[in-house]
Amino acid sequence: MGAVIVVLGVVLGLQLSAGTPQHRPEGFTPIASATAVDDPPATASPGTSASPAPSPTPAKSSSTQVAISRAVQLTSALRTTIRQLDHAGQLDSGAARSLDRLVRDARRALSGGNLGPGRDRLRVIGETVGRLRSDGYLSAAGYATLTKALAQIEDSLTRP
Repeated sequence: MGAVIVVLGVVLGLQLSAGTPQHRPEGFTPIASATAVDDPPATASPGTSASPAPSPTPAKSSSTQVAISRAVQLTSALRTTIRQLDHAGQLDSGAARSLDRLVRDARRALSGGNLGPGRDRLRVIGETVGRLRSDGYLSAAGYATLTKALAQIEDSLTRP
């Protein structure tokens, strides 16, 4: 600690004695100049090792987090849409419960930051919606509504 104070004193003394730019000795480069100054090597105090600090783990980019958050919001809206289609008679009640469970699982995966599994679940939901329509459990209008909602969710994940 004492050595640091001595070094700081010397540096400050040199900067103060250098004066204004017109009174500086030729070749003098102030510490805070724009030229590159290498960081001094790390020194270890007695009894400790000079190991570098661990680098922080990279966090998910904020745009990815925003995309996932938006997709989670859209899956919540999709669940509401499924209930509305069920109540309107455009979707079979049993199929609505099954579809709601799939959407809930996709939402849970996305909420946990699991983009890959979330997308896989969304793909399964899309296939299920197509199968429900072809089997007569989902009206044409309901099919259009659900496929549009699924496209919005996928779009939110591909274009953050």
